[in-house]
Formats: sequence, structure tokens, C-alpha cells
Amino acid sequence: MATGDTFVQRSLRRAYRLALEPGRRERIHNWMEFRRAQAEDRRMEANYEILQAEIRAEAIELRSHPSTLYIDPATSCNLRCPFCPTGGGYTEIKAEILKPEGFEKIVSNIDVELLRWVCLYNWGEPLLNKHLPEYIPYFADRRKPTAI
Repeated sequence: MATGDTFVQRSLRRAYRLALEPGRRERIHNWMEFRRAQAEDRRMEANYEILQAEIRAEAIELRSHPSTLYIDPATSCNLRCPFCPTGGGYTEIKAEILKPEGFEKIVSNIDVELLRWVCLYNWGEPLLNKHLPEYIPYFADRRKPTAI
């Protein structure tokens, strides 16, 4: 090392050398991803605490974001179960399939990072939607548990 090196220069040189070690980049990347995920989890939990306080206080104006998202990929069903409002035809909900444009519009208007989990079903049979395999990875890439 040169005699005039500062602590910062030595540290940067060492960090660069370590980054070039085999497998080191992956470990650094994994560590950074882990830290990012921890920060997201803290933000999500803080939002959930605010939400719970607003529910207890019966607040009219909310500062929190939703913690659960229900998206119905299909409001129709191919079964005719007599006890089911959708299959039995007892509901006035129009039978539709959620198109990718509608899905993009929904998810662009919420903060997905604050969701605890996502439900891709409600009144209809979600597997009737041929675009469903496109919707699941959207949430999986953001580490959100998704139920069908």
C-alpha cells in the first residue's frame, strides 16, 4: 500500500477485491435483498398497526393502506351449485373475466409492498381466467403470499 493512502481508499480497495471473489457477489446481493426485505416488512407491519388503530378508533378518514387485496379474476362459474349465489344465479353480478388492462389498473392504484397477502378469488371461479398465470407472478415477484 502506498504511504499516503487514506482509510477510505484502503477500504474501497478491499471492498472491490472482496467483491471479485468467487461467489462473493451472490452473497452480497443476497444480503442486500435480505436487508431490503426486512425494511419492507417493517414498513408493512407499521402500516398494519396504523390500520388496526384506525379500525379500533372507527376512523372515517384513513391514513393506512389496505393490508389484504381481493381480486376476482372471473365473476362467473361453470358449476351450478344450489347453495352458491354465483353458480345458482342468485346474484346480479355481471359474469366477466378480468383482462390484463383491468388488472394493471387495479395494481397501479395500490401500494403492493404494503399488502400482507393477496386473494385471487371471491365470487367466481378464478381458473376460468386464461390470464391468471400472468397475475400470480406479479405478486410472487414482490414476495406476497397469494391464494387461489
